[in-house]
Amino acid sequence: MKVRLQQEKLLVFLPAENAWELCDQLEKVCARCHVTWQVVPNSCLDQPIESWLSAGWPEGGESRPALSEPMLLFCGLSSSRLGKVLETMRQENMKPIRHKAVLTDHNRTWTPRALYEELEKEDRAVRQAANGPEAGGKNT
Repeated sequence: MKVRLQQEKLLVFLPAENAWELCDQLEKVCARCHVTWQVVPNSCLDQPIESWLSAGWPEGGESRPALSEPMLLFCGLSSSRLGKVLETMRQENMKPIRHKAVLTDHNRTWTPRALYEELEKEDRAVRQAANGPEAGGKNT
């Protein structure tokens, strides 16, 4: 089943704490860019993205532990629109969000938690490479 979105949408996964400031900032950014955004309930974190993306959130799902940090999932945005959203985030002086992904045919079958873990691994690898001897940095 190929996921096709008619509408550009930003899905937001929030940590348990300090989420309201981020929501206020995202509301401004998305309004400026004319992009819909939605906070995904924690009950969806361990279900494949495609299972609830087109059908909607499950009713009364059991509460799951939140992610450690926020994660953004960009759905249906062209590369130019994605660039505009990211630039607007910088213009609004938003605190950087390390975990960002674009919905693809490859990751649509993943759970949001698995996607988060993959982004975390990639982030660690990039930081290690930047600190490695080939990059002229220090080993830590």
